[in-house]
Amino acid sequence: MSNFEQRAYFQLFPKAKSGGDLIYGLLYSSGTKPDGAVAMKYAVRKGIPGGKRFELRNSGSDDAVKVDFGGCKDLRFMKDTPKPALPEAIGDWSGGFQNCGTWNAPAEMTIVPAHEGNILADIEYRRSTPSKPNVIYPARNLVYGIWDADTQSFAMRTLQTVGRLRDGERVVADAWALTDLRLRFDPVSNQFTGQTKGCDYVEFNKHGDGAEAVATAAAAGDGLAGTWEGVTICRDGKRTLSLTLDNRIGDQMTGMLNVAGPTAINEGVPRLSVVARRASDNEAWQAVVASIVSGGVARTGPREFTFDQGDGKEALHFAYKGGSCSETDLQRVTEVTPSRVPTVKAAGSGLYFSNASRQQRCEAVVNWLAKAGTEYPEMSIRTDPLGTVFPRMVMLFADDDFVPLFGAPYDVMPVADRIKLAQDISQTCGSDPFYRNKLVGLSVANRGLRGSLDKPLTSFGAPAIIHAIRGTRVIRHQTEGLIGEMMAVPTLEAAAVLDQRLKAVLSDNAAALWPSERGQVQQVATERLDVLAHHEAEADFARIDALPDLDAKLDALAAIATARTAYQPYLQADHRAGVRDRAESQQAQILSPLLEPELLAIEGLNDSSASLDALEQRAEVISSRLTDVAQHIADPFLRRVDTKRQAILDAVLAGMLHELESFEADLHGLDGSASWFRDFKSVFAPYKDRIAYREAIDQFEAKRERQLTGALVQFDKDAARAAKADGDIGIDAVTRRYLSLSGDDGFPVWLEYAMHARKHL
Repeated sequence: MSNFEQRAYFQLFPKAKSGGDLIYGLLYSSGTKPDGAVAMKYAVRKGIPGGKRFELRNSGSDDAVKVDFGGCKDLRFMKDTPKPALPEAIGDWSGGFQNCGTWNAPAEMTIVPAHEGNILADIEYRRSTPSKPNVIYPARNLVYGIWDADTQSFAMRTLQTVGRLRDGERVVADAWALTDLRLRFDPVSNQFTGQTKGCDYVEFNKHGDGAEAVATAAAAGDGLAGTWEGVTICRDGKRTLSLTLDNRIGDQMTGMLNVAGPTAINEGVPRLSVVARRASDNEAWQAVVASIVSGGVARTGPREFTFDQGDGKEALHFAYKGGSCSETDLQRVTEVTPSRVPTVKAAGSGLYFSNASRQQRCEAVVNWLAKAGTEYPEMSIRTDPLGTVFPRMVMLFADDDFVPLFGAPYDVMPVADRIKLAQDISQTCGSDPFYRNKLVGLSVANRGLRGSLDKPLTSFGAPAIIHAIRGTRVIRHQTEGLIGEMMAVPTLEAAAVLDQRLKAVLSDNAAALWPSERGQVQQVATERLDVLAHHEAEADFARIDALPDLDAKLDALAAIATARTAYQPYLQADHRAGVRDRAESQQAQILSPLLEPELLAIEGLNDSSASLDALEQRAEVISSRLTDVAQHIADPFLRRVDTKRQAILDAVLAGMLHELESFEADLHGLDGSASWFRDFKSVFAPYKDRIAYREAIDQFEAKRERQLTGALVQFDKDAARAAKADGDIGIDAVTRRYLSLSGDDGFPVWLEYAMHARKHL
């Protein structure tokens, strides 16, 4: 490197700005003229296309570093602390480029000190290309600024245009070097303003404590930059919205809207580049979709929408134009947003990497993949359509299963690491004949592991998987929170309300959890409700025990015995039965002394028909006490009553049947049996369902028929005399006298009576 004789400087940009484990650096020289600074490319820890690789080595001193670059070896750089001509310039700035033709470009700028009072600036911005003015691309310039004390400004010269790091991946943007950029510093407003070729106005405000411009902007309602998420309900189902807004430049903002519909895992997550404007600070932002990144329209819904913070800062009110989707509030995404907080933490590097042997690693992967088949035994990964497999297999990438195995959440793991992991699994286990046939679903899993963030419309791609697992995070945090609340509340009423909310979450988001997981969550809730219901049952029994009135006690116990309390539905089946049995046992204990006097009075009655009325009156009192008592509790009391009732009936019936048999087969006997039958029905009408009643009726009918048959001769004589004396009228009177019961015409002998009567007409 003999032709390189100018003073060289090696500048490292802050690691945090570079992203991940990459370190941006610039190697530049200072010639005779300050504005002769020339970029010698930039360096990173590992080479990036378009850049050359520097090797940084320890020189043995904390104040020096050695750099190898191309053919130059052991370039020794001494540690230096440049003194900026304008200390206020050092730090982070936000702003952008305004009125650049038909577009604006929000930007972030980091300034570090360089030699001789100058600065190096890392400017990251979003702009459109001349050929596609409505398409927003990210881009980046590394700029060298030369201080001009007379004008209190920096003449900025682009040293290198580079891509921007995003989510661990490099995004290659169209190169656009800032030309003729001059930034002037205003110490009053603590603000950089200026111009550049192609833009009328450039403005940057300082970040950090005491930055008046930033505070003023936030107070004015400009703190919209960042990511906002929420859910809207559309005609085709629920959609998750993720709106990332850049810093405001004048009356315009740009951003990116991700729209994940109900079939996102199969159709991808459309990524929409948006531009928003508003006429005044009192109006909502009017946004339009400028372009659809990485693909065509895929159920993105309306192309226009509005958003506004209103009077508060906690939420962003979002509304599609056209009314096809519900209005909703988007919440700002932070490090504590549920969708960004993993549900489990890794123990070390994860089971896969911590296992030393091939067998252990492969067994871990086999078990991981097998869970999908265990949870969905009806699913066949080999034969089912992928459209039904993807929504189920994606659960393997959620934190609870992915993090313990691989050591990091899927959406945090860099793409390069995921691709390397997929390759390692395929080489280590997929090629092993002992595991090849056990790795059911490995091809689907590899598709997910290799997924690129820059292909949002890919089925089972990284954006779709990230959307799914973040949705699962939200539901798991939500169910965990509801369970936690249920464990904390002391009353069954409050826990039951939470349980209804939990059931709704599980029902509305069934696909976001494993089937067994839903069952486990509900079981925990059920057990908690059972505990609280049991507490209420104990309190109920204690309250009943303290009641002085026996009737009040019986009523309260009846409510438990017949499951009419508010808490019993929440008891588990065995506990519910135990509470019921306990109530019934206490009912029996109270009823025994309460009913015993009535029972003794009944059992002391004599065996007469008059005693039946007294028995039934007392039996009614006993029955009223047993109305809400279980049958097996009431039966012992009722059996004692019925035993006495049957004894009286048997005695009374025996006497009446003896009397029935004493009637002769003549007119006087027929009158006696007819009177007997009327008395019998009067006494035994309440007991028609008893066998003895039916047997007595049969015995009476047989007796009556025998009487009618035996009295037929006497009837013929009486009919002849009546016919001579009174004619037909006399015969009818005699017939009615002999056949006085309404059922007599049902006996066969009735025909003979009719024939005898007719012969005398």
